[in-house]
Amino acid sequence: MDSGIFAELGFQIDNVEMEANSPIDTDNTYRIIFLRSFDRCFRTVKTDIAFVNGFCLRLKARDSGIREILNRLPVMKQTQKLRCALYTLANVIREVNEDDVLLLALATYCHRAMGVTSAMIDVWLECLIETVSEYDEQFDEIVATAWRTALSPAIETLKSGLGGEN
Repeated sequence: MDSGIFAELGFQIDNVEMEANSPIDTDNTYRIIFLRSFDRCFRTVKTDIAFVNGFCLRLKARDSGIREILNRLPVMKQTQKLRCALYTLANVIREVNEDDVLLLALATYCHRAMGVTSAMIDVWLECLIETVSEYDEQFDEIVATAWRTALSPAIETLKSGLGGEN
């Protein structure tokens, strides 16, 4: 396993035996990796626009239900909503506070009203990870795991609010 990013964060993981109560906070490590990757993907206006446009196209190509929901909106609104969702999630991960519960409740309500299903959220995440792999020059399996781990609480909250429909 490539330990570059962990070493960059100050963790020595080569030739270290990990005990059950390791001092390394894995969730926080993944949070930091996620935030650095996010910053690389959105570092300039040009990369921001390219990332969101690529993500939108990937989503629409992957799932006809998602395509139908997005196509109800003008193209500018499609990318605006995706960008807003991505930046909101990054801010929730960057700095957790009580208002995040309200944001997620509102997002769940809006997603349900649009016809988003739990299965679509799964497709959304996979398309997001694929888009990150295209725009983050340091992308590897650790970065992919960091995105999944960092986004997991918010995604599980959204999915539970949508119910079991697929």
